[in-house]
Amino acid sequence: MDKDKEWVGEWLIPIKGKIFTFFGTLTYRVGERPILKISSREQVIPVLGFFGEMFSSDDLNVIKGVEHKSGKPLVLIDNDFESYSIGTGALLTIRVGRIIDDVEYVDADSLNYDVVSVELSGIGEWIGQRGFLPPKFHPMGISQSFYGDNYPEDISFSINDQFTFKLWFSYASGGSGSKFIHQVKEKFHIELNSRDQKVSIQQWFKMIEKLRRLLTILQNDDCFPITFRVGNYSATNEDPTPYVYDYKNVYFKPVSKKFPKDDVRFFEMIHTYEEIENIFPSVVQKWFNYTDQSDIEYVHWVLSQIINQFSVDVFLEKVRAIEAFHRVKNNKLTYSDDLKETLIRQLIDNLRGDNFFDILQMCSQENDVQVEQILSKIEGNLKYINEQTLRDRLKFLLKDIRDKVDKEDFVEAFGDWKGLINYVVINRNYYTHYDKNSYSNDNVLDVFKLFDLSVKLRKVLLVIVLEDLGIPPYRTLRKLSNRRN
Repeated sequence: MDKDKEWVGEWLIPIKGKIFTFFGTLTYRVGERPILKISSREQVIPVLGFFGEMFSSDDLNVIKGVEHKSGKPLVLIDNDFESYSIGTGALLTIRVGRIIDDVEYVDADSLNYDVVSVELSGIGEWIGQRGFLPPKFHPMGISQSFYGDNYPEDISFSINDQFTFKLWFSYASGGSGSKFIHQVKEKFHIELNSRDQKVSIQQWFKMIEKLRRLLTILQNDDCFPITFRVGNYSATNEDPTPYVYDYKNVYFKPVSKKFPKDDVRFFEMIHTYEEIENIFPSVVQKWFNYTDQSDIEYVHWVLSQIINQFSVDVFLEKVRAIEAFHRVKNNKLTYSDDLKETLIRQLIDNLRGDNFFDILQMCSQENDVQVEQILSKIEGNLKYINEQTLRDRLKFLLKDIRDKVDKEDFVEAFGDWKGLINYVVINRNYYTHYDKNSYSNDNVLDVFKLFDLSVKLRKVLLVIVLEDLGIPPYRTLRKLSNRRN
């Protein structure tokens, strides 16, 4: 994924039980979505009908190909149309989701693997290694380096009963290129392994994306895949120990907008590996235990979005994430579920009583249909009487943080925390509902001031999410205080 690449070959697309052959070029440019440009001169295709069917089908989800030069097969997945033209034949441009190189596709099981290996940006600095070992000088002017002088130890542990995590190191040439000086660049590989059964490539994508989000949060900067490989284990009679024997390269457009620029850091990391080394395995284990909780997944996604391009939506996302996290972690009900249902039923029954019903009809000056709409709206709103308000949630969270951190750090991070709550609630309500009564409210902020408010909300999210992973709030907030970050 760190180099441009092209494949010229033959591409097979199944449409309504038939296989159509196209010829053309697949192009991958670093940091961009791969593009497949192919053509066919098959006159047997009823072209207009063919393309009409293709637009509405899922057949492009998997495209098989063979590169002419090497004869190696490829598989393209998660694809969709960009454009097409019709002349003497057919010319298609297809946006490719992901390329798996050198894979013979038979069925979905062909894309199941035992292991995924990635290089992620910023890992070296996060671990505490700067990327290049010092140059070695030879007295006779011959380039020389000694790999064993500063070789970091691997990091390995179990994520759960099925998956293991491994961070290991290798070396590659890099640097000045002088014949008198040879620099060796450290490379950092993260492997996730499945012990007992192969895992679909789609699940591996999700797991690496999940890990990328965690490391983005800890690094306080976009973390993105530089290389991505999948592989399977093999064992022989002579050596029954499984080993990875055949990695397949995968190419796709990373989610980070920063890629492929050099990793330039503007802010201090939230937590380096050295600072959380003793608890890092448990942090990863807890992080992956959230897999099936959609609300927490949303919180993690929001928190992993570094605020580069701000909008009102960014502010609203931070608010929704705080509400979602508090709802999951502090499921304190205002009323019991039974009491809530009883209360709602009695209120609605009373509203449907003859006297009150007549009043509603008179007020609406319309027929029964509109009255029913009013009652339905009231009943819908009553369903939320068991929800805590945003103001109550923020008050609980900020008081809890205040009690666990250094007072000076808290004041620097949040200032007047009661006023902060007021600003958040008023602006959330205004930018969500555009309440006419709020137009003249001095507490409604413009986008520039809303950015500062969003930064403070992100600090709240960082503290509470990392605390849930086992990192004390005082350590996180100290790294986030203005005088240090």
